[in-house]
Amino acid sequence: MKKLLISSVFLSLSLGSLSLISCGINDPSQNFGSMVIGSSDVKVTDKVPVRVLVNNPFNHQIEYRYTADRGQIVANNGISSTALYYAPFTGGPDTVRVSIFNRTNNVNLPVLNQNIFVQGESMAYVELPNTSAKIGDADNGLIKVASVRGAMNKKEIGWGRNPVISPDGRYVAYVSYPGDGSSQIIIKDPVGNETNVTNSQSFNVDPSWSPMGKDGNLFLVFSSDRISSNSGALVGGSASGHGERYHLWRVNANGFDLRQITNTAGNDFQPSWSPDGARIAFSSDLANNKSNTFKNIWVLDVQTGKQTQYTYETIPNKGTYNPSWSPDAQKLAYTRKYQRRQAQKLADFQKIWMIDFTRNSEGFGQIVTREFDENIIESFPSWSPDARSVTFVRNRGAENSVVSLDLGSVARPGSNSGISYISDPVQEGDINNVTEASWARQRSFGYSYNNGGNNSNPFTPGTGSGF
Repeated sequence: MKKLLISSVFLSLSLGSLSLISCGINDPSQNFGSMVIGSSDVKVTDKVPVRVLVNNPFNHQIEYRYTADRGQIVANNGISSTALYYAPFTGGPDTVRVSIFNRTNNVNLPVLNQNIFVQGESMAYVELPNTSAKIGDADNGLIKVASVRGAMNKKEIGWGRNPVISPDGRYVAYVSYPGDGSSQIIIKDPVGNETNVTNSQSFNVDPSWSPMGKDGNLFLVFSSDRISSNSGALVGGSASGHGERYHLWRVNANGFDLRQITNTAGNDFQPSWSPDGARIAFSSDLANNKSNTFKNIWVLDVQTGKQTQYTYETIPNKGTYNPSWSPDAQKLAYTRKYQRRQAQKLADFQKIWMIDFTRNSEGFGQIVTREFDENIIESFPSWSPDARSVTFVRNRGAENSVVSLDLGSVARPGSNSGISYISDPVQEGDINNVTEASWARQRSFGYSYNNGGNNSNPFTPGTGSGF
């Protein structure tokens, strides 16, 4: 029997056998074919040609339909025997399926499917358009996805900011600035199909993916200044216009079911949905029931809607930003801008810090990098897929690089925080001139979320969740 071969060059799905010569394509009851992977060398962002071979001696009219669980399949003319498999944005298992329809005899043949393992640990990042651009500029940068560890595959996604890869690897969400006084959240798949899930004249920024519940629903939480009433409903049913404050909103990955989830006197930014689905951390300038010039980390309980403040910065233009959950949802890495007296002066620092919820419930936690050099600026922490290191963007003069700090190497002397570090971070791959970067979550989380004992998903409206 012929076999299916898949490689970085081509994928051949063999649907013929010696028995097909005698029984022909007419007899779907026969064991007419199989699919076997001959090579596992398929990587994140690969584009692999697909060819279906059928022993069809009587020249029947045959149609083919292709699907994949995480990647995308594009067929020539939609129904032909050749197609392209676009690997997902994250490594891990995937399944390719081919449905075959004999139009001449009006018969559906059995579906063939084959498991594939996509290689690579992927990261989404933004390259500055030129070296003179400043970190944090609202102008679009070039967004790329790269398989950083292992083979360095890179794929350009588009122009924008804040790229994040969905936990199933099927999408990249990012912020696009079209130049019309708004910003939009765009979702793009590996083929390049895109959906605008915000579609308003407001500023919509800082997307973060939910984990996936057992119902398969996938949501984005983001920050927006769109106009809303105190109840969170859109004024007049319109999503256009800028309000006075930025609040957190969430929307389904298909662009439907938009809902406001915070509504305070402050501005809420940079949400990060915990991998267990229970909490959303974010940066807010709320203090004393008003908006301020400093920011702190808050955590929203998804079930109850309760918001808890964890850091207490009060110095103007300082504070805590970019929260990032560890894969076990027990730690929170973040960027801290602060002042500390050093060499008879007050020095300004921007370093990566961490809150360990298993050891302390409130406060700034502990610095995880070295503090001595105030000229090294650190931002956008992101946990590696193996949870051993924190990756972040390091700015040192004209250098903007993506580096990782191994948290399991050498313990800090005299520290009982449980946080470890090595002397110097290690650069991740050949990635330079970068303003922000984040690891993909690399897997889906199939928890049953307990909501009043009925195991309903809090992401689904009408279940009594906090939003």
